[in-house]
Amino acid sequence: MLQEAFHRAFTPATAIMGRLKYAQKFILIGLVLLAPLAFVGYSYLQQQGTQTAFSAKERVGVAYIQPLNALLGTLVQARDAAVKGTAVDKSAVANAVGSVDAVSAQGAQLAVADEWTKLKTQIGALPSGGSPATAYDAYSAATAGVQKLIVDAGNTSNLILDPDLDTFYLMDAFVNKLPLLVDTAGQSGDLLGAQGTSLATKIQLAVDKGVLSSNGSATDAGFQTAFQNTMHLNARDVTMVAVSRAELDKITRYRERMGWSFTWLSSHGSDFNFDYAVSFGADELEALVFNYGTLAPGFGDREGVRVFVKDGDEIFHAYSTYGRGIDMLNTAYHYLDIVPKGRGEEGGPPQQWVRRHDEY
Repeated sequence: MLQEAFHRAFTPATAIMGRLKYAQKFILIGLVLLAPLAFVGYSYLQQQGTQTAFSAKERVGVAYIQPLNALLGTLVQARDAAVKGTAVDKSAVANAVGSVDAVSAQGAQLAVADEWTKLKTQIGALPSGGSPATAYDAYSAATAGVQKLIVDAGNTSNLILDPDLDTFYLMDAFVNKLPLLVDTAGQSGDLLGAQGTSLATKIQLAVDKGVLSSNGSATDAGFQTAFQNTMHLNARDVTMVAVSRAELDKITRYRERMGWSFTWLSSHGSDFNFDYAVSFGADELEALVFNYGTLAPGFGDREGVRVFVKDGDEIFHAYSTYGRGIDMLNTAYHYLDIVPKGRGEEGGPPQQWVRRHDEY
């Protein structure tokens, strides 16, 4: 019964093939075989197009949110001045507003242009004087509006939908947590000046403390997840390791204290660090032997990044950078560069302010 049904189903195809010449049969078979390949190719191109469009919209979001973050920092500083009764730097606020206006095309793409127009009007009406409480309320409403605009732009630009684990946590901090931390920290500092030491103020300060603590911890955990998981590098046949001259047991104890999980190797007892110009003898500390012979190291060990490529049994040294060249790998600097005060390293050695996470 089944065999008969099978025969009936293929009888028309057999009859057609019987009438065709050999060349026509080969063409027909080729078309039948190519149809699945064409479908797979179409699906692949469609998927790649979707991913490209997703990434392109993310870039639009980054370009739009960056000046908004700077505007938020400027308004926080302006609120502080207004509450204290000192002169508000209106030109700084106007410049920050102008920077957001400069990316209006991106705002239109993200469908937040009307929201920005209303917020800009609200910012333009902010007081330069008056009572501390009035100034506090007005500026806090404006900073809340900026935060909402950042979140809305993050939503419509796919930034907080990023499917990759590392960039998801970065964008979550960029769009959600860091703006909230900046504004809440500023509000906490201004609250006493605006409302005094009333019970309501003390309750609000306790709430702000919880917000700062929970979001700070969440941001720290997110960054650890983003930077300690190198599976995305591994997927591209890249391995990241750190190398220090300390003995391995000291490295292990320190890594555990800091809560790090990346691969950290010891070059103790070898010339590795000396060969690659990041460790120096006592007679070299004041000589121009660091950073391609442009700087004196000043210390026996300095920082550097090197890239090696393995091709078969051969290993090639492909890239090196030292000193400020490694700033591109320091995510904290990227965030400091978009806030009004910047890195704040004028008048002192770079990174002198940096502490271990349990020493702040």
